[in-house]
Amino acid sequence: MSGGISLPPIAAWPLAARLSVAPADNNPWALLAVAHDRVEAESQALTDELASLLDAPVELVRMGSAQMLIEHVQTNQDNALIIVGLDGFDADEWRRLDVNRSNLARTLPAVVILDEAQVPAMLEHAPNLWSWLGGAAWRAIPETGLDDEQRAQRLSALRKHFGFDDAELVRRAEAGTLEPEPDLAEWLVLIGRGDLIGVEET
Repeated sequence: MSGGISLPPIAAWPLAARLSVAPADNNPWALLAVAHDRVEAESQALTDELASLLDAPVELVRMGSAQMLIEHVQTNQDNALIIVGLDGFDADEWRRLDVNRSNLARTLPAVVILDEAQVPAMLEHAPNLWSWLGGAAWRAIPETGLDDEQRAQRLSALRKHFGFDDAELVRRAEAGTLEPEPDLAEWLVLIGRGDLIGVEET
């Protein structure tokens, strides 16, 4: 990626799964860096996937200025937001957004879809906003997802982190006792059991 920034890869479906279980009090903002010719396709794909998982409207919006974005966020707290249009921000717009980040607080997910070539500008001119994302920044990959090696590495890391295997993950999910944790939702998607996301204990 431009500017030497390396972001972890993710496809629309696992990202939607992660966002759907993100804690409401944990600043549910995210950034998805996308190749220039894929911005429209990826934003629509993520909108559709997230809408299938959330019990709330998901709105795809185009924002032309920092002020427009701030006002829309503040007046649309009951919708999840997929946000495009920030690719045209100059240094001043990024700085304006940066100093007003406290006005972006919300409880439902909001995802900025950004041309990957513009990520360095965001990092340079809105460093506090970048930090505020808290590591919730990814690089979009096709819906086919990770290749076999990447998938194996990610699954290995998840199993090690949580201390149990795929079978135990499925058992807990089917029983409705699996915690609403973004990493666990992604894990279910990676093993082809995204249908178990959100199953409640009976």
